[in-house]
This record gives sequence, structure tokens and C-alpha cells, in this order.
Amino acid sequence: MASPRPLPLPLLLPLLLLLLLPRDATPFTCDGGRHIPDSYVADDYCDCADASDEISSGACPDAHFTCANAPHAPRTLPASRVGDGVCDCCDGSDEPRRAPPCANACVSLASRAAEAEAEAMRSRRARGEEGRRAAAARRAALDAARAARADGGAALGAAVASREAAEAAEGRRRGEVISRLEGGEVARAVRLEALGEEGARVALVRLALGQQVAGVDRLHEMLAEEGAPCGEAMGEVDAADVIEVAMEAREEAAASVNAEVDGEEQQSDARDSAPSSFEAALLELLPLDKAPQAYLVELLLRFAQETKHMRELVKITAGLLRSTPHRHDPEEVAAALALLEPFVDAEADAARAKVAALEKSDREALDEIAFLEPIIALEPDMGEEQEWFALFGQCYDSPPSGLFQYKFCPFNNFLQDGHLLGNYSGWTEIPPDARTRDGQVLYGRAMAFTNGALCMGEPRNATVLMTCGQEDKLLSVSEPTTCVYEGLFSSPSACEIEALRAKHTQLEEAARAAGLPYEPSENLRDLLGL
Repeated sequence: MASPRPLPLPLLLPLLLLLLLPRDATPFTCDGGRHIPDSYVADDYCDCADASDEISSGACPDAHFTCANAPHAPRTLPASRVGDGVCDCCDGSDEPRRAPPCANACVSLASRAAEAEAEAMRSRRARGEEGRRAAAARRAALDAARAARADGGAALGAAVASREAAEAAEGRRRGEVISRLEGGEVARAVRLEALGEEGARVALVRLALGQQVAGVDRLHEMLAEEGAPCGEAMGEVDAADVIEVAMEAREEAAASVNAEVDGEEQQSDARDSAPSSFEAALLELLPLDKAPQAYLVELLLRFAQETKHMRELVKITAGLLRSTPHRHDPEEVAAALALLEPFVDAEADAARAKVAALEKSDREALDEIAFLEPIIALEPDMGEEQEWFALFGQCYDSPPSGLFQYKFCPFNNFLQDGHLLGNYSGWTEIPPDARTRDGQVLYGRAMAFTNGALCMGEPRNATVLMTCGQEDKLLSVSEPTTCVYEGLFSSPSACEIEALRAKHTQLEEAARAAGLPYEPSENLRDLLGL
């Protein structure tokens, strides 16, 4: 057989050139379009600005390496820690050439995480039970408050009508008292007119001296009032002399006001019509002789009422009139003194108290309704089992190490150093393909906060993502775009039984594939019905 005819040189040359090209001619793309030879990758030299050529070697100082860590959570670490002989990733992917290789600890870590989530799930169920009880109690309280307002409305109307009638009668009785006072009943009962001018003057200074310095000083002021009959003459009276008499007569005046109202005979001359030496001294200093009897009687009443010594005036007049035909009638005096007591109408007071009590009950019921209705309106946002109610009325601070201090108040508002990032506006759904953040599985809904304080002319807004955790805690807050904030919050209320079931299934499969043991706890078995 003849040998095959060789290819012409023009056709053979491209094939020869292809065979002679170096194997690293296939390019590696980095920096969004830059090409480098494949042999430059993982050669311990950082060729790309994005460090993508040295992810596994750690040659680029700013590069990061992410461990898959299945079935546990992914972990990102500096690329400089790749290949350093230390097992940072639970799956050992950061040390591919280590001898001996890193042991796979991901199943063990994931198992502990699943147990912690199971405990949190227990808390969530307890919250649901408590939330449902609280919801039932709120609705019962709202019904009771509404019924109280309805029932109390009719009772209040009747009580108001009764109060108006009682107050009308009270007005008539008060008018009678005023009329009796203005008619001079007190003066007649105390027999002030019977004192005469001299007796009225003695009664006046005796009453003043009985109140010691304060009484005498007040009498001096009243006599010197503008328009008083002896006002001008009082300008010549030295107040110091008057006070001196009062101070010297202190003990004598105290003894002179002890006469009995019933006019019993007294041993002391202080109750006789004749003035004591101190009273005589005061009468000599004060120009009372220039005042008519009518003025003296009016002044006696006014002075006694103003200083609240009406009973002392009765005692004084009883002593002065003891030896005259004008002795006091005890019943008449008692009736007159009753006119001077603070006016009290028990029937009207009781009617007012009843209306006040009913109005108070109505306000309390109205306040209860105003408090409960907004909470009940939020019940659809509290979850099907009311598991989120545990967070209502609570606030949570961010970790203190951050640049800003955040305060997250579920169902209320979100603050940054006191600045409003937004008011609660409801839940927003998270797409299934976006339900992971920093290796954590997110709850299917996030809290939205809108209409915050202005930032660059626009209101701030915020979203708080939820993840299952054993405690309520604000884990982190970021500002992914200007004036738009994002928080991450852990809570037992965010735990979902289907997510826990999926984690258990993933754990079983990963343990089986790795030939590692995995045994769920009794708590986890009970929750999942295993």
C-alpha cells in the first residue's frame, strides 16, 4: 500500500504553531474584564486588583475566602488565613493541602445549632400560647369597657338630672342663709345692739387683746382704713404704744375670754362690763369714741369673722350682758353661729359625688377602649398564633461598640441616636431566594419603618430582618444606601417549624454522606414528631 501523501506546508503550519503554544495561553479573567495567563492563578503573587487570582493562596491582603461549611453556616475569612495550617473552616476547605487534613466539624456544629433552634422554637410556641391568651383577654376587656360605657351612659344621664335638682335646692338654701346673715340675725342673737357704744368699745378691745399682738395689730389696721369714722384720728396713734399694751396684757387677755355662753356667774372681773386696766389703756390710745355704735357693731362682726373668733365674741358679749335683761338665748345663738359655718348641703354633695364617680368610670372605660383598640388592630401583624405580641411595647438597643446607637421598638419606631429612622408601617415579604443573610436563614417577613426624619430632603426608611434565635436581640444595623437602613434582629418569634425540619433533613443527609454520627435530641424529636 502506498504511503499517505503528506499535507502541504501551508496547511501544516497552523497545526504546528498550535502545538508549540504554551499551555498557559488560556486566559483568566479578573477585574471585570482583564485577562491574565492561567498559570498566574494561585502562584502566591497578587496580579488582580480584585484579588480573585489568589483566593486560595492568600497572597492578596484584602482578599476573602468563604467556606461553604455545609450543613452548618458559611463563613468568610481573610484569604491570608487560607493554607496557614490552621483549620478555620469547619469543613477544612481553607486547608486543602494540610496533612493530616482538617477534621469535618460542620455536622457537630450544625447539630448544636439545631438544638439551640429547637429550644428557641419551644419559646416561640410558649409565646404563641401567651399571645393567644392575651388577645382573648384584650377582647374581653374591650367588650367590658364598651358595655360599661353603654350601661353607664343611662345612669350618668339620670345622675346629672338628680344633681341639677339637688343643686337647685342647694341654691335656695344658700340664699336663705345669706338672707338671714344680711338681715342681722347674728348681731341680734349675740345682742350686739344691747351693748351700747361703751359696751361695744369694750367688747372690741377685749376681743382684740384676746388674740394678743396679732389681734391688736389687726384692729389697728381696720380702724385706720380709708373711710373709717376714726381713720383720720388714727394717724396720731403710735402703733408701738398699742403693741406694747398688747404684749403687757397677754396673760390678762387670755383669762378675760373664758366666760361661759350660758351666762353662768364668773368670779373674774374680766367678764364684768367694766374694762380691765389693759383694756382701759387700749381704749385710751384708740379713738373709738369717734365711731358711732352702728360702725362699732359692724366692725365687731367683721373682726370676729375675719379672725375666726366668733365664739369668743359670743363669750365676751355674754359676760358684758350678764347683769342686764339682754342675756343670750343659747338656742338662738347656736342657730346664728351655724349661719357662719361653711355652707354644706349633704344632698347636693352626694349628687355631685355620684355624677363624678360615674364620669370617672366613663373616662376609665373610654381610656381602656382607646388603649385596646390600636393593639387589637395590630393583632393581624402579631402572627397567626400571636407569637410576635411578646415584642409589643419593648425596645432593644444595638451593641454598644458601633459608631451609632440604635433603638429598635417593634410595632412602634426605629431610632438612631434619637433620630427617627421610621415609624412602623407593617410587614414586608422577603422572596424565598433572598432569605439568607450572613449565613443566617431569615424569617419570611421583615418589619418596615417609613416616614422617618428628613435626610437629604427625603424621609429616612428602615427595614428590620428577622432570624431565629434564643433571645430577642438587635444583632446589627447597616446603611446599605444613603438614608436607608437595615437591621438584623434575632428572636424566638422568628423560628419556623418547617425551617427546623429542613435543617434536620439536611443534617441527616450531610452526616450520612460524611460518614459522621448524628442523633437528634428528644426535644428535637418531639418538636418534629420523629
